[in-house]
Amino acid sequence: MSRREVPLTFTIFLIFVFLLSVGINVFVFADVHHFNWLLHRPDRVTLKTLEGMEESDAVKLLRESILNVRVESCTQTGTWSTGTGFVVKEGFLATAAHVVAESQSCNKPIFLIDYRGLQHSAELIGFAADTDLAVLRFSERSLKPLHMADANAYKNVDAAVKVVTIGYPLLGNASAPDKAAISGEGNISSYKGDENIFVTSGLNLNPGNSGGPIFIRSNWTVLGIAVRKFDVNAGEGLGEVVPIDTFEDFFADKTGQSL
Repeated sequence: MSRREVPLTFTIFLIFVFLLSVGINVFVFADVHHFNWLLHRPDRVTLKTLEGMEESDAVKLLRESILNVRVESCTQTGTWSTGTGFVVKEGFLATAAHVVAESQSCNKPIFLIDYRGLQHSAELIGFAADTDLAVLRFSERSLKPLHMADANAYKNVDAAVKVVTIGYPLLGNASAPDKAAISGEGNISSYKGDENIFVTSGLNLNPGNSGGPIFIRSNWTVLGIAVRKFDVNAGEGLGEVVPIDTFEDFFADKTGQSL
């Protein structure tokens, strides 16, 4: 054999290495969207990112972190409880407990629909009926967590503080499963310390908004979680919001992690 000839076994080894490298590259890059979390872990939606954005662009970005939550009724087949949830940490979603109560009471599966129309399964890992809070875990890792406000800074304010919400009210009419709707502006009316809730006035909350983020309008940080609209006899356009710091404590208790 000439010194320039390459042994057959070495040639086969080189071919194997080449095919293996091609296979790995195809696996990783064939669908960048689904493997994006392996390449880049999502950052939080930061104030710096939102600063100076037109409202339409800000809402478009925020919608990516706000999902439609669906749970089938325990007693009526084909009937669904629907609400809103939002990403608080990679793989974790906040919502209201009453939105996912059917899952808690009869172990019905929870489904999420994101802004792309993609459906995800979710696991209920924290439920508190007294504060109306729930935390879900799901496998999607590409959706960015929202930025939380310092809720304590708004519990004793005299100036008007504008708030809005983005969610899935009156599904099929005011919103679609993959198209969250933004409300009109409301105000923080008061903070009820004995009940640990913000009361909002003028904020247009409807069935389906429950579990959604209430944003401070000036900077798009999350003040709290929408849980209930007052009965019309108690006052028009009044709603209850659980402060986000209450959820942060709840999340730490249920997951052992911080936001």
